[in-house]
Amino acid sequence: MQLLSLHPDKTLGRSTNESTIIGHLKEAYSILLDQQLRNEYDRHLLEKAKKQGMNADGVGLDQYSLDEFTADEIKGIWSMACPRCESEGGMELNEGDLENGTTDGEFGLQLALQCQSCSLWIKVKYYMGDDEEEE
Repeated sequence: MQLLSLHPDKTLGRSTNESTIIGHLKEAYSILLDQQLRNEYDRHLLEKAKKQGMNADGVGLDQYSLDEFTADEIKGIWSMACPRCESEGGMELNEGDLENGTTDGEFGLQLALQCQSCSLWIKVKYYMGDDEEEE
């Protein structure tokens, strides 16, 4: 659906909720632009999924090691191509993501990570060193 087709000037006389849709689009855009708001929204979605009984801890997902990711130490980002869609850098995480990992029941940490281009989820296992991540 094109945004122009929802504009109030183009929908005069129609009894639809286009102004509500435009409001939702504006709100979504402002959240995506602000990294702090985006992080809060992502946390909200994760909590909502947990309450609905969805598994967000990585059980049953294909497992990868952080060593399989390419590290950009200047930016503090680890990335790899998505195993499904092969989008370069589709799987990406940062230091904040690593700090939020959960213990894996052994000696390391893990987190569930979604491709930025498709719907694939994987489990990433890693170990926290003194101040660096390694496996």
